[in-house]
Order: sequence, then structure tokens, then C-alpha cells
Amino acid sequence: MRRGYVNIGSAVEPRRIHFRAAGAGPPLIMLHASPMSSAAMVPLMLALADRATVIAPDTPGYGQSDPLGMPGDDLLPYIDALDRFRSGLGITKAGFYGTATGAQIAIEYAKTCTEHVACLILDNAADFTDDDREAIVHDYFPDLSVEDNGAHLMRLWAVARDLMLFFPWHRREPEHRLAQGAISAAASHAMARCYLEAGPDYDRAYRAAFNNEKKERLLGVTAPTTIMRWEGSILKPYTDRFDEMPWPEHFHMQHCGPAMEDRLAGLQSAVDSSLMSAGLETVGAGTLGDRAGDFRFVDTAAGQLHLREAGAGKPLLLLHDLGESGQALSGHVEIMSAARWVLVPDLPGHGQSLVPGDGDYLEQAAAALAQMLDERSVEQCDVMAWGRSAAIGGLLGKRVSRLVLINPVDGPALASQVDLKRETADLEPAADGSHLVKIWAMLYQRQLFHPWYQAEPGQALPGQPAVDGATLNQRLLERIWSAGALAEALASVGLVSLNQAMAEFDGTCKWFLVSDDPLAEISRQTCGKRPWRELPVKPGGWLRAAGLI
Repeated sequence: MRRGYVNIGSAVEPRRIHFRAAGAGPPLIMLHASPMSSAAMVPLMLALADRATVIAPDTPGYGQSDPLGMPGDDLLPYIDALDRFRSGLGITKAGFYGTATGAQIAIEYAKTCTEHVACLILDNAADFTDDDREAIVHDYFPDLSVEDNGAHLMRLWAVARDLMLFFPWHRREPEHRLAQGAISAAASHAMARCYLEAGPDYDRAYRAAFNNEKKERLLGVTAPTTIMRWEGSILKPYTDRFDEMPWPEHFHMQHCGPAMEDRLAGLQSAVDSSLMSAGLETVGAGTLGDRAGDFRFVDTAAGQLHLREAGAGKPLLLLHDLGESGQALSGHVEIMSAARWVLVPDLPGHGQSLVPGDGDYLEQAAAALAQMLDERSVEQCDVMAWGRSAAIGGLLGKRVSRLVLINPVDGPALASQVDLKRETADLEPAADGSHLVKIWAMLYQRQLFHPWYQAEPGQALPGQPAVDGATLNQRLLERIWSAGALAEALASVGLVSLNQAMAEFDGTCKWFLVSDDPLAEISRQTCGKRPWRELPVKPGGWLRAAGLI
């Protein structure tokens, strides 16, 4: 499975569409449901990868795709975005699969861009009467805006959980109980993550799709069309209505049993009967575009690394703290890229970078970064590393000319002060969603106390804590992204003496504190006496203060 970007904007104002791709053969573009992302398409993509090149974009405003500027009340802006995406991939004609919201986008695209559609496969498409729609949409889209106290998390979790139990999720009478409905903490957590990624505007494409859910909307489609009627669908009472329609000859009803295996078999059959006979040119997933503006994915032995790069000149590599992502350094990129060529990867298993395999995390991370530098033709660079990523900077060795440590943390010293298991214990999803609240509380208290779980006056940290809702919400999402790698990363850091690593480092190393940051006190406690220097609170003067310009 590969990931990449397509720019559907301009060079001056890029607008990125993130996608996943796999397989080889005729192209099939797969459109997901709301508020999900292309991640939800992975099981279906893997089932089809031996037949086609399957390409799943994140709908604008969902997953890792930029939102549309001013989307309207209908699907037309999403149709235009999809056409720009197809064109950006260099694909003239493709098959299109859509589920739920994706099905409605696919329908309207097939009617608007007929010449680019070889066939259409619709899954979880519904036929709603006006009364149905009014009853469903009423209270279906609650306000999930971020609150400073984290109260939005329980509202968000209630929606994510009840989507597994009822349709519509807010109608809890027996007649709305799903026959296959069961509470799965992992599935509810995955859905909650989708809502967090989409943000408070999660309902944009969602609402427009509901307004489009009428079987009569399909009558303008001229491409060969398969309508899948899956008995396991939460929309089954509304998809059953498609059987009542006298469809033209180029329409086919594909009936599938209740299990996921039945759905996959039905999808494979639909692809075999429509896409494989369309005579489309073979497209390889590895040949598709992979960059939009400052963002790209880079291949390494540890998997694809997500990279943001900006500016020009001598390269400067920024390494975020463990448990965060490159997004935490966005403000620094905007400032520093005016003077340097700034490269900001998500460390392996963090942000959008893939989780590495078995082995020492720090060694794998350093090796992946070295391969990333090779791919970008960087022989040597300066490095600025935050917090617990300081050791990774040291392991890059001769690739680094100057190493700048920002509020660095010594792993063994921290391990002697803090129960590191508490850092990751709450990443396991709980059926009641309490893990989200616990992570939020941990991130909040980490700005106020050390150790964070000893909320006592004697453990209070000085400085200005970053505990506003927007910051904590982003850090919560970054913790969720890093869940698969964080425990191993922290354990690996806990075995490496930063003092020893820096003693063996051949280049120039400077130690800096941002004293207004509460985490600076943890640096003092774990790293001891160092030639500490103070950095300004605002990063505008950091490059000059660190001797990097």
C-alpha cells in the first residue's frame, strides 16, 4: 500500500488531496463514506489489488486532504475536486467505486464527467423519501467543536459508538437497532479518530450526500453501473428499494449476503464483470503522483515517511518530540523556511509515517531519516531536535554538521523519575471512550506537573502551559497517530544516555532551553549541568540565536 498527494490547486496556493494506492491493472478510483478517510478502504483495496490499480483519495476536508475553500450545499465542489484529482494522476478514464457519501459523489461525477467514467460500482447507496431524510438528518449532525475542557470528546464518542448500534445513530428505539450492531471499542475508536481528523466541519460532504440520496438521481448515468445490495449494510432498508426500480439494461443489481466476506466477493465479481472488460490502460500504483505543495511521502526501509519541506538554501532537519508529529512544528516551518531549506518528517510510527518493523526504534528511525536525506540528495545538514528526539539527532552522526537540542530529555534519567508505562497505558481503546479523556488529562497535566500523574504543589512546573483546547486536541490526535510506535520508541529512548550520545557526536552540539515552556524544567532535571543557552519565547530569532544563519 502506497500513499501520496495530488495538488488540485495552484503552485502558489496548493490544495492537497491525499490518497492510498495499491495493485496494478486498470484504474479503479474508490470513494469512501463520511466522516471516514481512505483508511476505511484498505480492506476493500487489498481484496482487489490483484485485479486493478485501486486508488482511494481522502475526500476534501477528511483524513489528510485539505478542505475546499467554500463548499456549497450540494456535491458540485466535490465533483470538481474529484475531476482535478483524476487529471492530476494522469488518468484519462477509470472505473469508480463509491460507498455511502462516496457513492453519491460517484453518481454525480458519472453524470457530469461522462467521458472519464468506464463503469460505476455503488455500495451502501440509499433511496430516501423526503420524510425519511428529514427524520434522519434532524439531530444527526451535532456540534463537535473543540472545547477547552475536552467535553466534546464524550459527545464525539457517543456518535462514533452509536453508529455501530443504530441507524440513524441518534434514534435508539428498538426498530432502529442494527441487526449486526455490536459495540467494538476498536471500531468506535477508529470512527472517533475520523471525526477528530475531519474537525468541526465534518458534516460538509456528509449533509450534501444525504440530500442526494434518491434512486432517481441515477437515471442520468450512462456508464455500466452495478448497484450492490449488501444485506449487512446499515442502510439495508433503504438500499432494498433499488430492487423496485425498472433499471435500464446497463444497470445491474448485485445481491450480497450479510458477512463482510460476501461483500468482498460481490465487489470482486462487479469488478470482474465491468472494469476488467472496459479495455482501460494499465496503471501502476508506483507511478502515481506523490507530492502536493510542501508535502510528500518518501520510501525508506522502515516504510514510507511523511515529509514536509519548504524554503531553499542549506538544509535544516527539524525533529519533533516523540508522541507528536511534524504538525507540532508548523509555526517553526513558516518562520525558518524564509532563511533555510527546512525538512520536517513525521518520525516512523508518528503522524502519517508508517510504523517500522521489529528492532530497536532509535536505530530504525535514524536509518530511515538517513535514507530520506539520500532520497532528497542531502549529504549533510543541520538538525534541530525537540525533547526525546534528541538522541535520534545524535545517531545521524556525520550526516549532521550542527546539532541544536531544544528542551532535550535524557532517556535513562527520565525513566528513573517517571513510570513510562503510564505514558502509553491509555492508548488502548476503552468501550466507554474513557481513554480519550485520560489521554487529554495526561496531556493537560504534563504541562503543569512532573511527573504528570503527581498533581501536587511540589511537582508543579514553571512557565506558561499550553492547555488551550485547540492545542490539546491536536496533541490528542498526534498521540492516537503514534499509538503503534510510542511504547517501543519510549523504551528505546530509555536505554540511551543522551550525555553519552552527545559525547560521541563529532559535530557541533548546542543545548537550548525555551524557559517559558514548562517542559524546559524536565530538561534541567534529566540532563543536569549543561552549557545551557536560552532561546527567545517566540521562534522568530531562533536561527540567529542558534548560529544557524
